[in-house]
Amino acid sequence: MILAFLNVTVFGTLPICGLARCTCQATGAKVTTLDVRVSPLGARRRASHVVAHAARLNLHRFKAPQQPQECPETNQRCQKACICYSKLQRASSQAMVVHHPHTNLEQLFHVHSQAPANCLLESCLTSGWTLQEFLAQCAFWAFASLGYTYACSKLLPTREFNGSPLYNWLSCLPIQLIGFPAVAAWCVRAFEGSFVEWLSAPWDQLAATPERIFLLLIYAYMFKDLGLYLLGAKMDAMYWAHHLGCWVIILQFFFTTAPGIFIFGGGVCMELGGASQTIHLLFPDSSLLDFVHILTMTLSHVVCCASAMYYATIPPTALWIRIVIMLLVFKLAQARQSNAMYLHGRYAERKAKKSK
Repeated sequence: MILAFLNVTVFGTLPICGLARCTCQATGAKVTTLDVRVSPLGARRRASHVVAHAARLNLHRFKAPQQPQECPETNQRCQKACICYSKLQRASSQAMVVHHPHTNLEQLFHVHSQAPANCLLESCLTSGWTLQEFLAQCAFWAFASLGYTYACSKLLPTREFNGSPLYNWLSCLPIQLIGFPAVAAWCVRAFEGSFVEWLSAPWDQLAATPERIFLLLIYAYMFKDLGLYLLGAKMDAMYWAHHLGCWVIILQFFFTTAPGIFIFGGGVCMELGGASQTIHLLFPDSSLLDFVHILTMTLSHVVCCASAMYYATIPPTALWIRIVIMLLVFKLAQARQSNAMYLHGRYAERKAKKSK
């Protein structure tokens, strides 16, 4: 939090009332207090001295408490002071970036500590980053994911396995079973409220750092499969269609709201189902793993579709966007469930042949 000492000149016919304390009510119940002192220098010109903590002000309400002297235009004075303060803070924020630059590598890590409420630029996304910062993070995590794929190709078996190298399947399990649940637990723990409240909380009420890391992690988790082509391998077209649909859903949360509902329903639950499928494919003749696979996949799709319907009720994202996301989730769940039932059918066929 930055302490700012700003000289604000407010023009207009204002009464001489000494020190007035104005409260600027910002979206998300964030409050900035401005101490405004008016000096008797003229009927139409007053100099106000503002001392306040920096905050991102999306002003929609102005409030001034009662003063010892009657000031009929106190609300007007406070309103003008708040608007001036907001504009000057944004200019001050831009100046700080110019005078105290980070190196490119430092900035890649520094932005993760930014709270959405502290991003003062007009170009800020709802997730608290500018578009440039968002694209830089996507590029960095994509590059890191390709490095992960390359490392796995050197350390794990490379034989063909269900349409792609075995190392590609094995590389998913640590992320699905450990990575996603761990970061999701971090998200919930960092939130000052209940789990249910976290599911629909907007960005400015979240810690934001763990939520952004989860979204980037699951984006990179799918992007790593592009590394197969760089290594002379490939992946089934059905999985690419799945990845493209998921990328649309994942990345739009940086621009909209309520990422928690996706992290739980579309991230953790869906990927637990995916992990159960990988384990079943590794041990295709196990009746226990076949049962666990069908049960886990089915439950994950039920939770995911229920989460998508809940997401469709959460404003302020445009209704048509919420409906498109919900329908896309339904289609992805249907395709995944169809594939799960196909694998179960193949297991039943093998079992029937062995019993003859």
